[in-house]
Parts: sequence; C-alpha cells; structure tokens
Amino acid sequence: MRRSFAGAAGFTLVEILVVVTILGILATIVVIKANNHIKLARIQATRATIQSIATAISNYEMQIGQYPPDLNDLVKEGDEDWPGPFLESEQVPRDAWGSDFKYEIRGKRVRITSAGPDRQPGTPDDIWNS
Repeated sequence: MRRSFAGAAGFTLVEILVVVTILGILATIVVIKANNHIKLARIQATRATIQSIATAISNYEMQIGQYPPDLNDLVKEGDEDWPGPFLESEQVPRDAWGSDFKYEIRGKRVRITSAGPDRQPGTPDDIWNS
C-alpha cells in the first residue's frame, strides 16, 4: 500500500520563500520610512530648542542690557539683584543628538548653532537660528 501526496493541500518551499522575501522587503521599507521620520522630528525639535534659547537671550538682553556672555547665564537662579533664570530648565538644553549648542555674538545679533545629525560642526547638516 503506497500513499501518494500528489494533489495534497499545502505550500511548497518556494511559495513560503517568496512570501518571506516579500515580508522582508515590506519590513525594510517601513523601517526606512520610520528612520526618516525620526530624523525629521529630531531636526524640528532642535529648531524649536534653538528658538527657545534665542527667546531667552532676547529676554536676558532686555532685562540686563547686553547679551549673555555664556548660555549658562540663562539658567542662573534669580534673586533680588538677578532677574533670572531665563530658561525654565536647570541646565542649558542640548540638541536632539545630545550635543551642546554653539553660541556666538555677532554685533547686534546672536547665532545659536547645532552640529546636526553628524555631530560635526561646520558641515552642511548644521542647524542654526536665522
């Protein structure tokens, strides 16, 4: 008595490999899209932090009459002689990649710069206030 499996229901190894390959391609596309959204979210968060620091610098300048020599002056606790802090955090915020911002006084303007995703200053992906 010999059994024949011809015409038996089920999937062949080739069909299973095709489905697994398609699922792998779809998963790769989803991961790439998610990484792009994460990168864009970090850039937007860094821009918002730069704007917050720029606002604090403007408030400092209006209260004190000059720009702060250092960003750490924005978080100093206030007393009767000092109107600070000008930022609501205990320390100067960092960019979305954990790097410190660069602060420069340029005449009557200030420039706050993040090194960006590559964490290397002076490269095309740097982010700064306008």
